[in-house]
Amino acid sequence: MATKTKSISGARKAAWKEFSRFIRLRDCLETTGSTKYGVCFTCGQTVPCQELHAGHYIDGRTNGLLFNELGTHAQCAECNIAKGGNKKIYKRKMLARYGGKVVESLEQLRHLPVKYKAFDFYMERERYKRKADELLAGEEA
Repeated sequence: MATKTKSISGARKAAWKEFSRFIRLRDCLETTGSTKYGVCFTCGQTVPCQELHAGHYIDGRTNGLLFNELGTHAQCAECNIAKGGNKKIYKRKMLARYGGKVVESLEQLRHLPVKYKAFDFYMERERYKRKADELLAGEEA
């Protein structure tokens, strides 16, 4: 039983690593045109890409929102960790960017129970690895 839990835990960690990498690269390219630096979604500080976090609009990284691209943006460590996500500013920027209906639907997803198996996490890992690699390849072209 512990092996299964470890397998799911390891698969989730690997999937999160690739999802986070994709979010940071996506937002760096969007905000600076480079994968080297990006702008924090909430405070606007320019930070090296590898120091950015993939910060969720909805706390808890629940399975229903764990890999949600609309609800996750690059944030500096200060905003994501020290300021608990800087939620007041995050919400204001989410509303400005996506509108009330999208924000409301994200808030509803918090309650959606999603049960991942290790295989599901492996598939997410592969999907986001491919998407991140495509961003890097596009920058080099």
